[in-house]
Order: sequence, then C-alpha cells, then structure tokens
Amino acid sequence: AQLAEAALYKICAEAGEYFRLNLEKPQSAKAQEYVSSRGFSPEFAQEYGFGLAVQEPMALVNYLLKKGRSISDMITASVALSSKYDQKGYDFFINRLMIPIADMHGRVIAFGGRSFGDEQPKYKNSMNTPLFDKSQVLYNLHRAKDAIRTQRSAIICEGYMDVLQLANHSLTNSVACLGTALTLPHLRRLAALTPQVNLVFDGDKAGRNATLRTVSTALEVASVECRVVVLPTGEDPDTFVQKHGADAFRDFVQNAKGLLDFAIETRIQETHALGVPDLVTKEIVPWLQTIKDPLKQGFLMNRISDLTGITVSNISQAVKGDAPTKKTPPKLAPLPGVLPER
Repeated sequence: AQLAEAALYKICAEAGEYFRLNLEKPQSAKAQEYVSSRGFSPEFAQEYGFGLAVQEPMALVNYLLKKGRSISDMITASVALSSKYDQKGYDFFINRLMIPIADMHGRVIAFGGRSFGDEQPKYKNSMNTPLFDKSQVLYNLHRAKDAIRTQRSAIICEGYMDVLQLANHSLTNSVACLGTALTLPHLRRLAALTPQVNLVFDGDKAGRNATLRTVSTALEVASVECRVVVLPTGEDPDTFVQKHGADAFRDFVQNAKGLLDFAIETRIQETHALGVPDLVTKEIVPWLQTIKDPLKQGFLMNRISDLTGITVSNISQAVKGDAPTKKTPPKLAPLPGVLPER
C-alpha cells in the first residue's frame, strides 16, 4: 500500500510541475492574461503553484507515460479518465487554470481547475482518491496553519479562489472547503489550531443555507466558537476584497455573528410570523431531539425561546414528545430558491 501511495504522490507532484511549466510558456499568453486580470502577479502565481491544463485531451497522460507512470495509477490519482470506447487514458482536466491542493505536509494530493470565462462547470476538483478525501482536506491549511495559530482565528471560505484572493491581500489565515459543507474532521483539525472559526459565505441564499448544515457539526466541537460572516448580496471574498480592500473585509469578520443565532434568525426571517411555531415544530424540535447532552439542549432551548418568542416550557414539551425516527441529525430544510452547491 505504501508503494502504491508513493506512486500517486509522484504522479501528483509531476502533474503539478507539468501544469506550472505550461503556464509559463510564451504560447500560454491568454492564460497568463487571465491570471493577471484576476489581480495575481506572476510571483504570486508561482508561489501558489498556478498551472495550466491545455486543450489537447492526452497531453498530461502522454507526459506522465514518458515518465514511466501507468495509466491505471493516473486514473487512481484522478489526473486521467479511462474511455469506455477505446480503453485509452485521457486527461481529467482540459483547458483550465490549475490550482494544486496539498496535504498538511505541503505534498500535492489533488487539483482544482477553474474554467476560463463562464464555461461550465466553472470549478472542477479531483475525485476522491487514496490521497485525497474532500471531507478531510481544507485547501491551503498547510500554508495558513501558522497564521491561524498566531491570530487565534481561522477564516473558512467556500472556494479556493476566495482563499487565494484573501492571501493576495495579506489575509493569510484563510482556508476553503472543496465542494462540500464543513465537516466534523474539518472542524476538529481547526480546533487543534484556534478557538475561533469564521465561516464566510456569499451574500445569497445558497451561502446562508450552508450555515444551517453546520450547526450540528459545530455542536460536536465545543472548544471552537463558530461565527458567520455574511458579505453583501452578490459579493464573495474574492470580489469583495478586490473592490473594498483587506481592512473592510476585516471589519466584516470583526462583526461576525454567532452561528446558532444566525442559523435560527435566518430561518425565522424566511418565515412569516404565523409560520414560526410550525418552523419550530417541524425543523428545530427534531434537531434538538438529536442533542443528547441535557445542558447543551437546555441552553439551546433558552436561546431559541429568546429568538422565537415561544416559551422554554412549550419547546421542552415538544422535545420530550415523539423522538425522531432517524438516528442521524436531520438537515434543516433549505431556504426557498436555493442554488446548488458549488
């Protein structure tokens, strides 16, 4: 198994170097212009390992074959795909700006690919592999861990372009989830570094909905204070920091709201006044029933009472009613008109 993993690490490292050298070639001027248009200098792009996946469908596969790598290992490392028509291997990433994803030791284990312009999908990440599990890995944590420890605060974004732009503006304590909501392993990893985590979401309903899924996760890691930073509608950290600068972004982080209050208040705001009791019965009570610690449950009931105007005794009565049939904590229903996850 160790030999097999070593081969995958080599493939990822060689692919990263191949992508990086592609971007530096004179014929890659359009890709270089795109990087510059996003506000990144050539020095920054080099430091963060920016690269280019070209349009030829077997360019990387052929490069790695010459290095003695097998197509089956390339497929396992998620840099190649197999074709059911001709049994050949084809590049997994084609015509994309490439961002390497590293483990805590700085070893490349996967890639993110950003399309040039609005081609869909805009973002494409490596599949899960023996080296890369998106529920365990936070983008940029290997670089940000020292700043997170020193500042006693972490910023979690929804995408790696957000993290890169924040780093470009000297905000070095940011990481990103990779196409998934924040998980328990993510939060435990951060809890080893900091007592405070700030979840930054795009100023739209999809972003707000992501925080609802995080409440149950946050309750499992009591040592970390989870807060929510909501940017203005239509903004994400990438666009916001370019328009308004690092100090304005820091002000938003400074004024972050507690995760629990934000999650409940957001649901209440999306519900008309007469619908609040129904919201509590259908969504909040089943969720409270999954929380086994009586002190945590009591604290939450008091907080929810303050936010909804429903008495603690009424909430408590409802919680002591029928237990939820599911053993796993139910997800709070998505807000109306939610966009799909990136």
